[in-house]
Amino acid sequence: MRRFFLFLCVVAAPVPVALRASEAATAPAESRKELQAMLGAGALAPDFATYDLEGREVRLADYRGRVVILDFWATWCGPCVASMPHTQAVAAKYADQGVVVLAVCTGDKRKRFEDWVKLKASAYPALRFTFDPHEQGTSAEQDRASVALYGVPAIPTQFVIDREGRIAGSTTGYRQGEDSLERALASAGVKVDGSAAAAGAAHGMAAPSAATSGTVARRPAPPFTESVAKVRAGDVLVDVEFRAVDGSPLRLSNYRGKPLVVLMAPAEMIPDDYLNGLVQKYGAAGVQVLALVTRDTEANFQAWLNLHGPRGHRFTTAFDPVPVSDPRNGVINRLFQFGAPTPFSMVVDAEGRLVGLFPWKLPQGQQGLAELLRRSGVPVDTKDLPPGF
Repeated sequence: MRRFFLFLCVVAAPVPVALRASEAATAPAESRKELQAMLGAGALAPDFATYDLEGREVRLADYRGRVVILDFWATWCGPCVASMPHTQAVAAKYADQGVVVLAVCTGDKRKRFEDWVKLKASAYPALRFTFDPHEQGTSAEQDRASVALYGVPAIPTQFVIDREGRIAGSTTGYRQGEDSLERALASAGVKVDGSAAAAGAAHGMAAPSAATSGTVARRPAPPFTESVAKVRAGDVLVDVEFRAVDGSPLRLSNYRGKPLVVLMAPAEMIPDDYLNGLVQKYGAAGVQVLALVTRDTEANFQAWLNLHGPRGHRFTTAFDPVPVSDPRNGVINRLFQFGAPTPFSMVVDAEGRLVGLFPWKLPQGQQGLAELLRRSGVPVDTKDLPPGF
């Protein structure tokens, strides 16, 4: 029997550290549920403004008369990026029928969006990349269209909007090999290949929900995790080798003697402002901060260095040279014998032992980081710790 795996990133909802796709959880607010109920097939898609790399306004209404794949994504969301090759292929295939993609970056920082587009957008010529101006970390963040107008509980979420501006279908998460996007396009009147056409025309697609997106019920969210596969807190990590920016060899043991915060991700997902903030907050206490670029190509890493080098980041950067085509030998797999998703953030103590993982993107993840650093012997402010610690 063929198996499908759902990958998604939770939007502003407390969740456990995501180690397995089956553990992904969403917790949409009541207002989101109401929006989802209203935005089923046939509902008029709310119009809103976004801005492209050059700062030009792009509205959903600009595409009236065409079939729009409205794709909500973020630079920090691995499943969002993983879904893009499929979206690109589908959009290119049906472009002659008026299919276009409006890829709206949501819940993110404008600078990260700009960097990502400069580095990666050329690989997806069928996608129009724009940014929701309600920037992450501002008082207006909850007014972003994905949440305030569409009730999106997790990303990637894609709405297919027909030529009259009505929602024909939607899908949440990324399932490799699944044809939900094609079925939604069929519901919008696009002549698609295979069984998706009949399924889409007969049933349409529902608005995102636990029933239609493969999401599971909410679970309480710990602020950190103390194990990965068979590796537990207190275990000395494998002394993996990678490479410094100048090409010289580095090992994890080179960082022994002081606590270490490591964030592993492809280059375009490295949150430079966040990591600089960690150095500013904890550097004086001896905490080292390492951005380890992994599951990426040499060319992408060099392009990222060319863009970021002049900025004088305060954290250390290194590169895992194992080819993307050989994930079993990549740093994450060698450390844990498990292909954990990226971005992947952890704390290692001065003796090279795993202290734990924390979900860097979520607010409670910062509390988890503080507790893991405290366990590493770093003095932290009690107000930064999770409740009860």
